[in-house]
Amino acid sequence: MSRVRVLVGTKKGAFILTSDGTRKQWDVQGPYFGGWEMYHLKASPADPDRLYASQTSSWFGQVIQRSDDGGKTWKNMGLKNSYQIGKIIVHPKNPNIVYVGALGRLYGSNDERGLYKTVDAGKSWQRVLFVDERTGVIEMAMHPNNPEVLIAAL
Repeated sequence: MSRVRVLVGTKKGAFILTSDGTRKQWDVQGPYFGGWEMYHLKASPADPDRLYASQTSSWFGQVIQRSDDGGKTWKNMGLKNSYQIGKIIVHPKNPNIVYVGALGRLYGSNDERGLYKTVDAGKSWQRVLFVDERTGVIEMAMHPNNPEVLIAAL
């Protein structure tokens, strides 16, 4: 029977829930990043052990975290000054390609808004869309047949 995994982000941290196909009993792992707000958790369709998360703090801003072992360990992958992350999308065939929509500060301008892309699993980020310091990316969708095409809501 197949396994089921649910990634859950809360205001108290991140949790990974797993079950068999019957879904009658669940194993809960976490909290990861206890006490930190977790808005997004994404698994790579190409590599289920590769996870990406956006971890936030009203004092320290938001950063992207990456796990290569299904959530056992995590590594900070940057974008600290993006403040609020609108969405994370992982390429369906390449777990090293990730898109992040950066909304920015809620009340004020900042230059780190826009759409970011990494091709090296978050070691470096390139801003591929920027309008101005008051316009951020709140939502994104990837074309189902062509992962090189994204639609972004600003």
